[in-house]
Amino acid sequence: MVERQAEARQSNERAVINSNIRHEGQGQWMAFILALAFLGVGSYALALHEVGVGVGIWAVDICSILGMFVYRQRRSEKRAAQGLPPQNIQV
Repeated sequence: MVERQAEARQSNERAVINSNIRHEGQGQWMAFILALAFLGVGSYALALHEVGVGVGIWAVDICSILGMFVYRQRRSEKRAAQGLPPQNIQV
């Protein structure tokens, strides 16, 4: 009975980990599509000679992408300093 309970718990943990990996991948794809959409809107504004609007949209888009990169790097460095594995590796 204990072995079956341990197997069920391990199976549930595997399902949760796989679900988290799938959701993270979906989130990354959605962010990529959203970033491309904003770059497209900024380009369209520039094509309409709305330089301020187009450059503003591009600046916000690029700054948000860079901000997320820096945030993930710092979080990874903080986890490494604490002796924890990287966020995307499940132990």
